[in-house]
Amino acid sequence: MAWGSGGFKSCSALLDRVEKNDPKLTDLVILPIKNLCPSDVDRLACALESGKNTHLRTISASGHALSTESLSTLGLAISTQKSTGIRDIAIGDKNFGDEGAVAFCSVLESSHGGLLENVDLALKNLGKIGLSSLGKTFGPSRKLKILNLSRNDRIGDDGIDALISSAKAQLDDPSTLIFPSLEELNISECNIKDEGAKKLCQLFGIDVNGNVTRNDIQNRDAFFSLNMNSNHFGQNACHSFGLMCSRSIDGMSFLRFLSLQNCNIGDKELKAFLHGLKGSMCHGLQKLNLAENDITKEGAICLGDELARHCLSSLDDLNLANNCIGSEGVLGLTKGLGRIKSKQKLLSVDLSKTNCGVTGAIHTLELNSLSSLRLFDNNLGSTGLNAISLRLKGGHRSIKQLDLGGNRASGSSVARVLQSLIFKPNPDTNCLHTLEIGGNEVNDEVLAVIQELKSVRPEIDLAYNPPNTTFSQ
Repeated sequence: MAWGSGGFKSCSALLDRVEKNDPKLTDLVILPIKNLCPSDVDRLACALESGKNTHLRTISASGHALSTESLSTLGLAISTQKSTGIRDIAIGDKNFGDEGAVAFCSVLESSHGGLLENVDLALKNLGKIGLSSLGKTFGPSRKLKILNLSRNDRIGDDGIDALISSAKAQLDDPSTLIFPSLEELNISECNIKDEGAKKLCQLFGIDVNGNVTRNDIQNRDAFFSLNMNSNHFGQNACHSFGLMCSRSIDGMSFLRFLSLQNCNIGDKELKAFLHGLKGSMCHGLQKLNLAENDITKEGAICLGDELARHCLSSLDDLNLANNCIGSEGVLGLTKGLGRIKSKQKLLSVDLSKTNCGVTGAIHTLELNSLSSLRLFDNNLGSTGLNAISLRLKGGHRSIKQLDLGGNRASGSSVARVLQSLIFKPNPDTNCLHTLEIGGNEVNDEVLAVIQELKSVRPEIDLAYNPPNTTFSQ
């Protein structure tokens, strides 16, 4: 029987493979539709603790309610593994809570989390006590690379304080960096505000007052990605994020990816972030996500000014979608974007739903520093696409991916854009290979031009809606 003797909900067949050290079973995925009972956890723990299984690296069992006894049993088994064993784990359901975190982490304290590199405790109802236990166990770990604590709205500033404070308490030298190998931290939707953000600075050797507490951040093992989406931040928090970006390893910003989507960031908060850079040339920060905030033209112009003086010079991905920047804001931004120079990478920019206007769209398309541009849902209409068609004659010299979707243009305007791409200059300098035009009218005229374009430029991939689809104005 394929599902084992206990039926398709049983974990028996999977556990048989674990016990037999099946070399093909490196990732154990136990879906919520299965029954993971205490005896199953005991079998799994025994197989790990015996040392006979040398192939299993991942346990994914989110959505299963596990008792504190079972969590302790599993954690203890993982703590005994020395050279080969579990690297990634996701366990527990929404009732996991602080008790679950303490039960699992406390038995891993002496080994600083064992061999675990990726711990996923998203949506586990964690709070201050659970975060304290996590910090105590994993703070000194030189193995932990990824920590996902997203969607735990009980964490708050107190939880972040507990995580950082308990981690630092494990170190003999208070200036030693905590979580020294951490590469990704996801604390989105955790009800974090300014005080929690300031506390996070200690991951970067910066105290709550913004002073550098340790200069040899080179001891950190890797660059860092920080996801803080859907929290509520003010100017103090944003200044702290700027300070984080200003820390460097050999002149490169330690923070490589910062996501602050839907964080109540307005122009004042954005200016505080830029001020936190302390006027430094922030080389190294590659991705900045500021989508779904309250940034207007004033903030966009300030950001453009910073880009123009080569601050954030390594930026290759900027997301400002769903901010009402307007045409003037986009014009100010493009002045900075036009100054970005990179020998290896070009910039990806998302200006979806920014009210960029036809003028803003045209100025952005005239840049040769972009590799990807999204202008989705800007109500450019037929007038906008007609103007864009003039800028796309023969393709584009740098943009590889262009999104013109959701702009509610007529079929004749869409056809004009496509027709402009059919022209081939000599030499052919076109780089465009993906064009999205969904959310605009597709009629017989458009379909005819699409067929011609496919024969002339088969390298261009088009995404569009079925003919005669209607769109609200």
